[in-house]
Amino acid sequence: MSKLEERMRLAAAILRSLEEGPKRYTTLLRLTLDLQGTPSRFIYLLRWLEERGYVEKTGRKETSAPWRITEKGRKFFEAISN
Repeated sequence: MSKLEERMRLAAAILRSLEEGPKRYTTLLRLTLDLQGTPSRFIYLLRWLEERGYVEKTGRKETSAPWRITEKGRKFFEAISN
């Protein structure tokens, strides 16, 4: 599996989890680790998803507020899931 395919697999798993409802950072990190990801890969992916508007925090940025998927993120998830 290429690096891009691996990133998209982990991104899809994060987005799939967030479709079920908002999740905290540590919950998403554990999910990534369970799928053979690494902490650094998770941090990179979460930042990448946030910068593109696919996910957002439900509260202030400096708090431990849960993350949620955006409408744009739902469309992206549909695109990479097919």
